[in-house]
Amino acid sequence: MKVLFVHQNFPAQFGRMAAWMTAQPQHQVVYLTRREDVNYGNITKAIFKEHREASENTHPYIKPIEAAILQGQAAYRTAATLKKQGF
Repeated sequence: MKVLFVHQNFPAQFGRMAAWMTAQPQHQVVYLTRREDVNYGNITKAIFKEHREASENTHPYIKPIEAAILQGQAAYRTAATLKKQGF
């Protein structure tokens, strides 16, 4: 089974499960994260990056929502690339 873990700060709560799944030969595991500084065992890492930060002109109440949307778009683009590559 192909498994994609998505968490901006992987491994977070998924570390043990991802490590266990990677140890099973029938699973192909990839994790999608924003963190470039962390490698987690022999699990394949894919990094997503927003193409921009939330705008300075955005209302302060909405800024976290805009940032979350930008992160989601970046994660989607990276996942779509993985899919095109056969994952």
